[in-house]
Amino acid sequence: SSRGGTVPDRQPEWIRIDLSAESTIASVALVCSEKAPGMGTGQQLPKELAIKLSRDARRWETVYENKGFSGPDAGPSVIKFNPRPAKQLWIIANNLPKLQWGHCCSIG
Repeated sequence: SSRGGTVPDRQPEWIRIDLSAESTIASVALVCSEKAPGMGTGQQLPKELAIKLSRDARRWETVYENKGFSGPDAGPSVIKFNPRPAKQLWIIANNLPKLQWGHCCSIG
């Protein structure tokens, strides 16, 4: 889950994933939890989404951007792009749903 904010869209929320080793990446699958522990945790996708990749955590390449994002009713949201080497993934979200601790992006 991202940090969460008290006001919607005051700043983008984000989740960053650092892989243990550089790998070739061609897609990202956002998966909502089937059994959320409560208040929608693990089940909240944003309406605006960007995915960036980096090999060094300094220079980032946007591989996906959608200001009208909506996930499927069931199953993962698989976002495909041309394969490229990366060590870090940065998922940036706006237009967020509100959970118990604020507006955030929460995936399982």
